[in-house]
Amino acid sequence: MEQMYVSASRAKERLVLYTDDKDALRHAIKRTSAKMAAVDLVTPDQQLSWRQIQAERIRKLTVLVRTQAGFQNDRMQQHESERQVAR
Repeated sequence: MEQMYVSASRAKERLVLYTDDKDALRHAIKRTSAKMAAVDLVTPDQQLSWRQIQAERIRKLTVLVRTQAGFQNDRMQQHESERQVAR
């Protein structure tokens, strides 16, 4: 319907439509040209709010940072132990 409206509104003096099937034309005009987005397919109970998504990302990043810090700490302690043994 949107495209039909746009096309018809561009006419300056008059609009003439030629068709073999009046009912098919009516049906095509009534049909929307709007496309569905992926988010339209998700049911409300499947949706997470933006804040919930951000909170989950922050939680995962926090775990990652703590894990990396733990590995760094372990390496530093191991290096320090090796230095003390070498003395």
